[in-house]
Amino acid sequence: MTPLILSAWGSDINLQLEAGADPAWRGHTIEALRSASLTTVDSPALISKCQSLAGRAIRSEVLHLGIDTQTFRSDLSRERAELRAQLGISNQDVLISSMRALSPAYNHEIILDAFAAARSGITKRAYLLFKTFNAEPSYAEKLKIKVREYGIGDQVRFVDEMPEAALPSLYAATDLVVNYPRQDGFPVTLLEAAACQRIVICAALETYSDMIADDNIIWTSENSCFALTNALIKAANAYEYSDNRFPRARATVVSAFSRGNYQERLVAIYEGVMAAR
Repeated sequence: MTPLILSAWGSDINLQLEAGADPAWRGHTIEALRSASLTTVDSPALISKCQSLAGRAIRSEVLHLGIDTQTFRSDLSRERAELRAQLGISNQDVLISSMRALSPAYNHEIILDAFAAARSGITKRAYLLFKTFNAEPSYAEKLKIKVREYGIGDQVRFVDEMPEAALPSLYAATDLVVNYPRQDGFPVTLLEAAACQRIVICAALETYSDMIADDNIIWTSENSCFALTNALIKAANAYEYSDNRFPRARATVVSAFSRGNYQERLVAIYEGVMAAR
């Protein structure tokens, strides 16, 4: 099949570089990378990973799919109040949300352990929220069992799937977004949070370096419950609600990562590859 243009996500490549990757699936990925006329990736760090997997240089371009910056925005105080009321969380409380899919790759267990450890150091009433969107059922149940073992069921919320149009209200209701994967590409979560002008506590992965303005991001050591616990305590105790705290972070996303930019560039890429034939 030619010409072939691939769009590789971080999870597509990172999983194939792990020791336990399925050999057949890894082989299919390698074949696709070697056969492609061009591969788009969502962060510069993924280019070297793709080349390592393919075993040779490949033609590639950094192109993130972007977000709808009109939908993801900060002026949603009514939606914030409504959703927090549904969750039983007052405006004086601190809501910490883990926004990634419920999968071991995103270290939700470490986030839960860190929250449990941080509770004694946080001076405000704090809650932890997990999205059950795209959840691995056994992993979701494992988290719920740990919540019961910690005895913190009154401070943890599991939110079922909601329409895409309602997702900005989840950011509006959230005070601190946590993004803490083992490894990654460049997640849409960071773009959505910046566009909604929310604070993010984030693992300091190389793949995120110099991608966006990080005024709203609190960087912390990766894969460390101790580091994440301390970051949660410090951020929660210092937190004061404000709807428009990070204009530069939002401006960066609007200018460089709007969905329209992605669509226009993708069309140009396809036209360029076809013309080269």
